[in-house]
Amino acid sequence: MIGRYFLDRALRIYPLYWLALTIMAILQPQLFPVSELGAWDTFLVFAGFPFVVSPLWFVVAIIQCYIFAPFLYLIYRKLRCRRYIVFNLALAVLVLLTSEEYAHVLSLYRKVMTFEFPEPTIVLYRGIFLGNVLLFSLGLMLPPLIRLYGERMRSWAIFYMCVFSLPVLTLIVRYDSLIWQRDQLLVEWAYYIGVFCFCLMTMVMRPWLPFGGTVKLLGRYSYSLYLFHDFLFQVLIMLGLFEDILPVSLAIVLALFPLLIWFCRYAERRSNAFRIWLSRFLFPA
Repeated sequence: MIGRYFLDRALRIYPLYWLALTIMAILQPQLFPVSELGAWDTFLVFAGFPFVVSPLWFVVAIIQCYIFAPFLYLIYRKLRCRRYIVFNLALAVLVLLTSEEYAHVLSLYRKVMTFEFPEPTIVLYRGIFLGNVLLFSLGLMLPPLIRLYGERMRSWAIFYMCVFSLPVLTLIVRYDSLIWQRDQLLVEWAYYIGVFCFCLMTMVMRPWLPFGGTVKLLGRYSYSLYLFHDFLFQVLIMLGLFEDILPVSLAIVLALFPLLIWFCRYAERRSNAFRIWLSRFLFPA
């Protein structure tokens, strides 16, 4: 089952990822200089190896989550919900200590070790050591938390507090040098908590959201939109249609955005068809 899980995730991620890297090598060779990287480094980027810098870095973060996912799920099955919450809290403390000291310890190890350690930019996700995996682990708690404590958490006041705090925390994280000049790690943790609480309370309260249909459409193709949205801007820049005049450029992007959605929809359908065919071929009923 674990082998089939990894195959299914690989077929979901890699075809579109490889297509995006190929387009990037053509349109943005400065970001993905295949001729300068060499065959081995290019292979590692295409493989999405967890501790290799990729021009599409978020895909590597997703792959890290999927590698850890079966083990986190087994731990959750073993501990059950309440003890799994304690496990995540203990993991968060351990990650906090590791994140605080990683860069310092890295410099010390390099003086005495001959092999390389991953760069901080590779393992510190928004300042947190493997923070994307930690968020993934926290996300596993959402369904059981809602099942066990959903009725007790129903409060519009808490929901609106979460709605207000998330953009505030996002602004602070984005511009922490202007607001929080001392402890960036503390800001990152506050942001993580804000994201988790917002998701939790939104799932508990199920509010009506404006533009719900548009949000669902974007969510359906969020992976391909992430991979290909920048190419829309690159094509417009090459054609001289993306200038500094913001209203005009914004109008052009909005006008062409349905074309990007169509391309993402087509790419997703082709990728899904290939995944279904290969799964049936490898695992016949």
